Amino acid sequence: MKKLLIITVCLLLALTICLATVACGEIKTQTPNQTENNTNDGTADKTQNNTSPSTQAIPTGLAGAVKNVSVDTANRRLLATVAADMESLALSQLQFSSPDVSYTVYTDITLTQTASDVIPLVEGANVFYLQIDNDGENILYTAIITREAAPAHVHVYGEWTTTEPATCQKTGTREKRCECGDTITETIEKLPHTEALDAAVSATCTETGLTEGKHCSVCGEVLVARPRP
Repeated sequence: MKKLLIITVCLLLALTICLATVACGEIKTQTPNQTENNTNDGTADKTQNNTSPSTQAIPTGLAGAVKNVSVDTANRRLLATVAADMESLALSQLQFSSPDVSYTVYTDITLTQTASDVIPLVEGANVFYLQIDNDGENILYTAIITREAAPAHVHVYGEWTTTEPATCQKTGTREKRCECGDTITETIEKLPHTEALDAAVSATCTETGLTEGKHCSVCGEVLVARPRP
């Protein structure tokens, strides 16, 4: 009886050890599978992100008299510098990564004022906003178009033109004009009198005489009076 009891205990111990061994084996067998599955899932996701091309349409530049252009995709900005003589920007000049892009241009950050087909450009920074439709998802880009200042105008004047001739009694004026319309005006000094000699008149028994004198033959002004001797 005692011997039977010992055998029974040994069998139970052996069975317990066997069950424990089987359980550990299952855990070890499942753990690599679980890890592999996790790794495979993560790798698939990463591979998909790396290999699937982005379908987002983004602005890439401007056509026309553009000095330089860049696209900051991180901050979603289109930056460009245009020549001073580029007074407006047509929306058709905007270039995108996709030819079939759908977009709306706004002139205010609240996206309430849509731009016309041609946007006037002032000197300095011109800011407007591009709302791009990417399969139902709207992406907003800020466009900053800087128009260069026109170089300072240098006046080139023509020949002098008399606008009011001078006489011996009054001054005159003359001017010269630049092609931009600016004028320079100067005063023309009075002309000298044209002297005419007034001969002396000898006295008689009835009238006193006159000394020699002078007057201007143009305006008649007396230049040298003829007092009586």
